[in-house]
This record gives sequence, structure tokens and C-alpha cells, in this order.
Amino acid sequence: MTVPVFQFSSNTYSGENVVLDQDIFNNYIRGDIIHRVYTYNREFNRRTFKWVKSKGDVSGSNKKPFQQKKTGRAPQGDKRAPNLYHGGRAHGARPRVYYFPLNKKIRLMGLKSILTSKFLENTILVFNSEKIDNKNPRELDQSLKFLKSCPTIFVTSSKPCENFSVTCKQLKYIDHLTPEKLNVEQLISSKYLIFTVDGLSELADVLKGREKNYYRNKKIPLDPASARKELPIDKFKFDFDPNKELELHTPVLKGSYETIKKNYMEMENLVASIKDKRLKVEQEKIKLKEEKRKMITDELYTDDSWIDRRKNQLKKERRMKALKESRRIEAKQKKKADAAQATAAPKK
Repeated sequence: MTVPVFQFSSNTYSGENVVLDQDIFNNYIRGDIIHRVYTYNREFNRRTFKWVKSKGDVSGSNKKPFQQKKTGRAPQGDKRAPNLYHGGRAHGARPRVYYFPLNKKIRLMGLKSILTSKFLENTILVFNSEKIDNKNPRELDQSLKFLKSCPTIFVTSSKPCENFSVTCKQLKYIDHLTPEKLNVEQLISSKYLIFTVDGLSELADVLKGREKNYYRNKKIPLDPASARKELPIDKFKFDFDPNKELELHTPVLKGSYETIKKNYMEMENLVASIKDKRLKVEQEKIKLKEEKRKMITDELYTDDSWIDRRKNQLKKERRMKALKESRRIEAKQKKKADAAQATAAPKK
């Protein structure tokens, strides 16, 4: 099972492939185990501190409010009962810890199952590195625009690029993790899972180390130096022979990534041809516009009748303007004369 490696800067195929580990990405998809591990991760640190006063916590005595009979009322033995005003709360909230233990082997199985399902959904991408030159979040957002702001987990090595780790904190849809911090809850809540080449190899080492530690004989102390080099016990290891046909635990996985390189190259060629067609259409449109503009200018400067019409129009406009001005002046003079005549007339 090979996966293509893309360049982080240009999002293009780098020409290299990475072989995925059969122990991690080729397992049975167990929905029940994934659910158990998900609830374990979700409730791990969950606790409530609310405390509601019950019948024994409310202030008041144990005195009987009134006699048992001959009152016409329902019998009552305590004035702090929940059915009375100022009484205690029945079955009120108490501080609670939601944590429950879960076997480490089950947790490891759930993590491998969800990684296999992510591989089945074709939502795993591999980049050559995560190195960026600056801490500008806009540039990183532009380079990852193909994600369309969908929730994404970006797994790098334990020593990532400082600029990248700082910039990821400013983008809400990217969750930057190291292989040791990868868990089922975050994988379920995210749509895409992106690895770097170093992060993928480190994840394989981490999970193999966990498997060896979980299935070893606890009475014999584990040597840390040998734990890194040795592989898990044979009966828990999936043997892979490249000469034999691959027997996938999940049959639907067959062919999911085998033709991705071919499909990617075909898609690239298709996109390039569409871009060329669009450029040609735009160039033809620009040429047509220029030709139309030339024809109009040639007609304007060669056609004498148009020039004569324009001259006559300008003369008419000037004549109308002069007529309006003369009428305005006459109306003003007449108004002045009427005012002078009204002042000169004798009063009766």
C-alpha cells in the first residue's frame, strides 16, 4: 500500500511514494471498539462540581409539622421534605468523575481501526515536510486552501518547524499534533489527516513500541535500547511479502491508493488543458474587442457626415443656452422694474 508524497510549498506531486505500515493501516474496522475508545478519550478529564442541597442539608429541624390525623391534610413527617417549600432537592446533583479505565490493548486497537478507516475514506495525505519561511498565517492558509477550511489534523515529528507550529495556532481548522498525542476523539472530529514523512515514520515507531510493551512479559524488565530496535512478537505481527498478492483485512481497501498517482497525473493534465482553453478564449475576446474599437474609431474619423451632425448639435446646444440666459436676464429686469414701481406709487 503506497501513498504519493506531495510538496508542501506547491501542493504538487513530488515523484516519490511512501509505503504504509501494514500493522497500522491494514486492520479490521471495529466500530464498537472505536466507540469505546472515543468515549474514554472524551470523558478522561471530565468531572462536575455541582452540589445541590438534599433533605439532610437544608436548614430546619426534624419536628413533625402537624398531627397525623384530624387535619384534613396529607400526612407529613418532616418540613424539609422535597415536596414542601424550602425543602431539599430529591436526587440532586453531586460532584462526579466520569473517568473509567480502559485496557491499553483496546485503546491501541481503536487507534489502528480509525487510522484504517481514514485510509479507506481516502482522507490521508502525506507531505514531504512542514517547513515554512515565516509566521504569516495567510500564506499557510493560502497553501492549504484545497482543504476548504475543513477540520484537519497535521501530524509532524516530535521536533517540528517552529514557524509552522506557531502559525498553526492562529488557524482554527488545523490541529497540529505529534505522533504520541494522536487519539481517536480528534481523528473522528476531523475530516482530513495529513502526515509529514518524518511524522509517519515516527508514528510507526511509537505504535510498534506500544504494542511490544503491551504484549510483553511484564515480569521481565524492558530494555529501552532494545525496545526501539526490535519488532513486536511474531504472532501479533502482520507479515508482508511484496512478491505475494496483498491480502487486506478490509477488502474494500483494495485499489484505494494503487492508482492515485495515475489519477492525479490525469487530473493535472485535464486541469492544464482547461486552463489553456480558457486562456485562448480570453485572448480571442480581447482581440475582438480591439477590432471593434478600431472599427468605431475609423468610422468616427473618416465619416464626414457624423462630424457635420456633431457640429450642428453643438451649435443648437449653444443657441439654446444663450436663449435661456437672455430669458433669465429679462425676467430679472422685469422683477426689478416691478419692485421700483411698487415703491414709487403713492400711498392711499
